[in-house]
Amino acid sequence: MIELATTVMAMKQYQTQSELSVAFARQNADFQRQTVAALIETLKTTPSPPPGMGSAVDVKV
Repeated sequence: MIELATTVMAMKQYQTQSELSVAFARQNADFQRQTVAALIETLKTTPSPPPGMGSAVDVKV
């Protein structure tokens, strides 16, 4: 009977660890989504370069 109780307690502990891992992964994914959204918003608000800028590369020999 003691072995059964020990097994049940171990399974409960593993379940809790699994739930915490899933919660951490979700929180991390949400943070990454928020970071990407903030970067996209920043890119939308930056002014565009003047016409012709960035269309050619200057090569110094």
